[in-house]
Amino acid sequence: MRICQDAPRRNWNLYGLVGLIEIERHRKSNPPIPDWLSAEYLAAWGDLEKLAMRDLAAAAERELIQTALAVIAIARGQLRLGAFLSWLDESELAELTEDKLAWSKLYV
Repeated sequence: MRICQDAPRRNWNLYGLVGLIEIERHRKSNPPIPDWLSAEYLAAWGDLEKLAMRDLAAAAERELIQTALAVIAIARGQLRLGAFLSWLDESELAELTEDKLAWSKLYV
């Protein structure tokens, strides 16, 4: 985590990777975090959430915004929302917004 915090810039790869790892960690076939590591693991996720919030404030790239939002959702206990944001691509987003919101008819 310290390496990431000290880097002058981060891109979506950091958030995409840690988000994917955390989502898959919750798969039923994977073991839980050992008790001896739990406190440090949760603290690292707290640091990661702060880092994602900081990067999100200055982000302009869609991928960085999307993966940082996914990590924030995961860090706040919204695993399903984080997984959705992690896996959603631009074409799926366009299809969903068209189907559910009639995007091209009602919005810019």
